Amino acid sequence: MIDTDNKVIYGLKEHITEDEMRSQYLTLNGYGSLVFEYAVYLGTGTTVKLYNSLDQEVDSYTVIIYGDVDGDGIISPQDVGAVKGHISGASPISPDTPEFAAADMDDDGEITMQDAILMKAVMSGAQVYDQANKTLEN
Repeated sequence: MIDTDNKVIYGLKEHITEDEMRSQYLTLNGYGSLVFEYAVYLGTGTTVKLYNSLDQEVDSYTVIIYGDVDGDGIISPQDVGAVKGHISGASPISPDTPEFAAADMDDDGEITMQDAILMKAVMSGAQVYDQANKTLEN
């Protein structure tokens, strides 16, 4: 899913590679290129930039994988820890950041213990999270 208003890409599977992203999720029509900017893993916070044939940047999007607060591309105990740190006030996550959106798994506009519970359920395999619809699958 590409949200052109908020400049985000979501609905991706966990642990996606750049090659998978290019072949399965993004199609480039015409001349130009896509450039991915990420540290080690393609995850929350990855930037995808679109360049035209003159090598000029024409658009930029940020990847969000719901539950992946630390940007490593998977929902992990570190992400649950980040949510708990936010809730306790020890390490707040700034609103209007991809990390905040990723932490808000129930999509209610807040980061709460319910989000941590959802992350744990997905990590354990008890629940499956639909990244495109931001909901649990039945």
